[in-house]
Order: sequence, then C-alpha cells, then structure tokens
Amino acid sequence: MVDEVITSFLDEVEKGNFKYGERLPSQENLAKYFDVSRIVLREALSRLSASGMITFKQGKGTYLHKVELTGLMPKEFSRMFFGNVDNIYSIIEARKIIEKETSRLAATRKTTEDLQEIKSTIDQMQHVKEEPITYAKWDLEFHLAVAKASQNIVLQQILHVIKESYWTEMLKVFGLPDTISTTSEDHQQIYEAIKAGNGEKASRLMEFHLSYSENIASEMNKKEK
Repeated sequence: MVDEVITSFLDEVEKGNFKYGERLPSQENLAKYFDVSRIVLREALSRLSASGMITFKQGKGTYLHKVELTGLMPKEFSRMFFGNVDNIYSIIEARKIIEKETSRLAATRKTTEDLQEIKSTIDQMQHVKEEPITYAKWDLEFHLAVAKASQNIVLQQILHVIKESYWTEMLKVFGLPDTISTTSEDHQQIYEAIKAGNGEKASRLMEFHLSYSENIASEMNKKEK
C-alpha cells in the first residue's frame, strides 16, 4: 500500500498537481487525497523524505523538492534495472553487502518491538509454505524487518528499492523444490542470532542465506540461456 501511495504521489508531481518548492497539503488532506490511512501516508512521506524529495519544516509544513535521483523510488528503479541479467547479479551483490550490515546492526540495536516484527514474518512464512508467491512476500517482509531493526534509515530505504527490482527473480527461486524449507531454517537462525545480540553471527548467517539464493538464480539463468 505504501509503494502505491509513493507511485501515485510521483504521478501527481509529474502532472503538476504538486509543485516543486511549494508546501504540500496537510497530512490529513493528503491521506484523504490518496484515500489511505494516516499511518500509511506517514510511512510514504518518510520514504520520500529519506530520498530528499520532501522536507518537514517545524511549524511550516511539508515542502516538495526536485531531486535528480527520483529513481530511488521502487517503480522507477525497476524500470531502469530489471530485465538485465547483469543488473540482477549486481542487485544480489548489493543485497549481500547491505544485509550483512543490517543484520549485524540489528543484533545490537533491535528493540522488543523489532524482534516481535521479525518473528511475526517468520511465523507467517510457516503458515504459507505451500504457497510460493505468498511465502516470497513474507520473505521480503522478513528482510525489511531486519533492516528496520538496524535503525539505519538509509540502509532501509536502499533495501526497499532493491526488493522491488528483485521480486520476479525471487518468485523463480521460491518456485523450486526444497528452497522454501532451506530458507525457512535460515530465517530462524538469523532471528536467533539477532535476538541473542550476536552481530557477527547474524551477519555471517545472512551472507550464507543470500549466497544460497544467488547460486540458485545463477544456475537458473544459465539454463535459460
């Protein structure tokens, strides 16, 4: 839902309905405009703020800024990079670099709420092991929850971008036999390491987990050539 609001917002900017340098409508009015809850809207604005596209000024409101890297939004990033095998490998490589660090940071910075959120995604995956598409969605939520627990907003936003571009590749991977059972065990071990506060172990387990997916994706692309 948040991604849909961001996409709609960008469309409105392109149409000229929101103008650069000007103050945006109040959050209450924006929520009504996009027909979403205030919670969803705030998350969308948070991501836009992280990209530098909007700024919050105390007592003055929210302002729209023109930035060159609006490609940081998931939809635009996907248009740029998805579909090129070389770029897919670059995306996987980027995930490994980023998520090794988010896992390490999460182990020392997580809150009780963060742990509950990570555990919840694992529980959801356990309930949908026979449904690859739904499982893949919760797998993504697991990785985003770990990133959130790192308390690093920049790494969180980068991962939001990457996960959109890698979605189709993930569906291929989870459609293969044994992939879900293997990754399910990985998730639990990563969670336990984060819960125990062992950053190095969490980072190492995440690297192993993503390397498994990388190897499968590589073999699949070789067969498709």
